[in-house]
Amino acid sequence: MEPATLNAFPNQPEHPTDQPKPSHPARLEALHERIKDFLASNGLAEFQNPFLQLVRQSLHNMEFVSLEELDTQKQVLERLREKVKTLEYPGRRAGAATRLTPQHLTVRRFCVSAMPLSTINAMTFVGIKPIPVTIEVHLSAGLPSFAIVGLADTEIRESKERVRSALLNTGFEFPAQRITVNLAPADLPKGSASYDLAIALGIAAASGQLGEANLENWCIAGELSLSGKLTGVRTPFALAYACRREMAKGGCAIKQLMVPAVDAVTAAQVPDVPVYGPEDLLQAASHLVGHGDPLPVVTSQPFGTEAAPAPKAWTKWLATKAPSWH
Repeated sequence: MEPATLNAFPNQPEHPTDQPKPSHPARLEALHERIKDFLASNGLAEFQNPFLQLVRQSLHNMEFVSLEELDTQKQVLERLREKVKTLEYPGRRAGAATRLTPQHLTVRRFCVSAMPLSTINAMTFVGIKPIPVTIEVHLSAGLPSFAIVGLADTEIRESKERVRSALLNTGFEFPAQRITVNLAPADLPKGSASYDLAIALGIAAASGQLGEANLENWCIAGELSLSGKLTGVRTPFALAYACRREMAKGGCAIKQLMVPAVDAVTAAQVPDVPVYGPEDLLQAASHLVGHGDPLPVVTSQPFGTEAAPAPKAWTKWLATKAPSWH
């Protein structure tokens, strides 16, 4: 004899649309009767009282939901899923070649980053010796503040106002959180306005406005104006050569260089270093997240012009100082 199967409501249709839904006490009583019959038919009558007591405790506050209500909830979830699909970034690189607007970049600003920390590479010089600098941007809860640590001089400390204005005027949101920017190594004095672009991109990335952009493989340099435009940096040729030196070591995260467009041709004189030259903050962010037309790799001989010669002073410096680095 096969054991009986447990079905609490055998006479109830699968989709109870015509009958009124039984009240909770009536459903519990029907369930108790079915359990008694099930235990009796299987020779387990001695477990009836403890089992029913356990069922009463478990089902006392349980909400009974019909299959019709479950279907309604499923339809709501499907509509939400379709609405999420419409939040795709327009102007993606595989699609149209239209210019990206800031609203496309910040479409995911409502997402909370799993780890509000971003890391970007930069360079500084002690005399003529280049030193890699790691720029870390961290967002945390607390009163809104903006602190730059790591022996930053006046030029870098003043970048807080340039970065804030550039982000807002470009269309990004400046996070109302506690912002900490660390320039490592912390025991090395640093003085240059070329960290503006890296700090601005780090804040945008840490606040979730750059999606899944990978900034760790970039060396970024550029001074920002209040409108978000990029102005020139000092010694772009030496900066590119320093990146090449770090790349030749192996195990270095730097694989490409981003400098303002006005300095890109000069930096491109150094071979084996991919150089990209955005004109403003929005163009740099668009390239990093993969929207719109990608920035071309700047070559030492732009089309229609003659090759820009390397500065004589730096050529002489390379011939005398570069061999001692290796």
